[in-house]
Amino acid sequence: MNNRENEKKVLGFLRSLYDNDSSANKPIISESQAVFVVHGHDDSLISEVKSCVINLGLKPIVLREQPDKGLTIIEKLEEWLGNCKCAIILYTPCDVGNGVNETTNEQRARQNVVYEHGLFQGYLGRKRVLVLRKGDTSLPGDCNGIVYIQVDSEGWQKKLSDNVNAINL
Repeated sequence: MNNRENEKKVLGFLRSLYDNDSSANKPIISESQAVFVVHGHDDSLISEVKSCVINLGLKPIVLREQPDKGLTIIEKLEEWLGNCKCAIILYTPCDVGNGVNETTNEQRARQNVVYEHGLFQGYLGRKRVLVLRKGDTSLPGDCNGIVYIQVDSEGWQKKLSDNVNAINL
């Protein structure tokens, strides 16, 4: 075992003692400058978030902009799970829907956004996943209580920057 692998194991163990986070034993490249952006169809918000990440000296990763290399979407996602500093999830009103016994439609994020939110949160841990919400887009029931940044409020870019900078590796 080389020093780098040993260091990762020790850091993972120390993290598990400190915050009891289930992601502590998973390999994460601590020097990564990549920030994964999970999104729906709101291209203008994707651009704004990318600019914000670039201004922090980090590299935004948008899956559709990455080479396919013959991989499936899930394989492309898996390549980035341990290779990014954090993930930013964009809950934007791209879909509408309701429950079977409900009559009122609600604005919803794309299903891939909800899935990838869970995927990144499960791998990276909650502390490395930031949620941005636009308008009244509903959040999944299991996310009740999660702190998010409302992107239609003044100063959301500064809040996002402060939160990305606060992620300690």
